Amino acid sequence: MSHTVKITTKFKNENFNAFKHALEHFGWTLKENAKARTYPGDTAGNTVYPMVAVNPNTGYDLGIKIDENEIATFGDFYGGSIAQTLGQDLNELRKEYAFRVCEEKLVNEGYCVERTVNQDGTLEVTADK
Repeated sequence: MSHTVKITTKFKNENFNAFKHALEHFGWTLKENAKARTYPGDTAGNTVYPMVAVNPNTGYDLGIKIDENEIATFGDFYGGSIAQTLGQDLNELRKEYAFRVCEEKLVNEGYCVERTVNQDGTLEVTADK
């Protein structure tokens, strides 16, 4: 039995591990108390973030702030260096994050989780007990 669902993703601080694993999936690493690489003239480049997602490619990073409810990302999206791996408007990161949240929940409930990425880019998740 399958269902089609619409998932709207907000990065929640309670799912930080899923967020971290989603970034790692794309080769990004986390650095604590750091500045994010951005356009040299951008004053935001002087901001020290609690965490920075370091772009594995030449380009800009994502600054990360975590409050009681949400993980907020800050970045310079000009030039496409972030979109190259994380997708336009972070769509690929959002998709991977949603998968990781589902995967964590299902594995904790005793399911084996398998994913398939279809040719059109959609993600199919199968869970068996």
